[in-house]
Amino acid sequence: MGPRGQANPKTGKTIGASTAPPGVLYMNCDLPDATRQAHVRHSDGSIMELEMPEEGKGGMLKLMAEVVNAINDPKQGMVATVVIDPIGELYRRILEDLSNRAVRPTLNNYGDAGTHLERFCRSLCRSPINTVLCAHEWGYEKAGDEGMEMGIWTGTRSNSVSVGQKIMGMVNIIGYTGLIVQEDGTKRWAAQLITGRGRQGGDRFAALDAVEDVDIQAWIAKIKAHESRAQHPQSAETRPEENPQPAEPEPEPEQPKPARRTTRSRSKT
Repeated sequence: MGPRGQANPKTGKTIGASTAPPGVLYMNCDLPDATRQAHVRHSDGSIMELEMPEEGKGGMLKLMAEVVNAINDPKQGMVATVVIDPIGELYRRILEDLSNRAVRPTLNNYGDAGTHLERFCRSLCRSPINTVLCAHEWGYEKAGDEGMEMGIWTGTRSNSVSVGQKIMGMVNIIGYTGLIVQEDGTKRWAAQLITGRGRQGGDRFAALDAVEDVDIQAWIAKIKAHESRAQHPQSAETRPEENPQPAEPEPEPEQPKPARRTTRSRSKT
């Protein structure tokens, strides 16, 4: 399962990612406080945040390899979900390592960073656990008169066009997250799961509604229920019997007996 959250900053991507099946290995590529609310909402320790290596020291690629090896270990039973948040910042960290924090990285550095990012995301999506990739939105003009379309930011403009499209093709669900203030003033964190108004969205299983509350565990349960109905269209309660027995005829109602008429004879004297 590979959902992807896409939106502006502060629209619920991180909190939404934390709703994935517990045992969440969280790679926070942003600033330390970015996952604060996720930890507050899941104080049971189900979110395991990785310690990020110092930038520019070559440790990022090593950590990525360790993550891939760990989640594919058949003996591991602790991690159910990996979260990368956000992938644009992961690209920047990779670039810092490859260029040794150069002020002006080479073109090869930029290209290599994009390749490492793509391969890492693909390895996560192929793993036997859930993968959640968070990204900020990035608007670009489409060809002709089709207007502006929102893609995902993966570090640079050219990388967002090429690698961004590849990453969106890898995952099973694409959700554009946002905050909806309802008529009664209550707030609803939701995700648009269809493409519309320039926003990217999609559901490979055709099981989710156009807009859903941001709850990945609920999405997975809904998808599994949809697949179960597709595999077993008739439930046990509605499936007809294979060899139905003929019903026994109902006994005919008993006919009332005619009343006996009695006469009294009088003797003559």
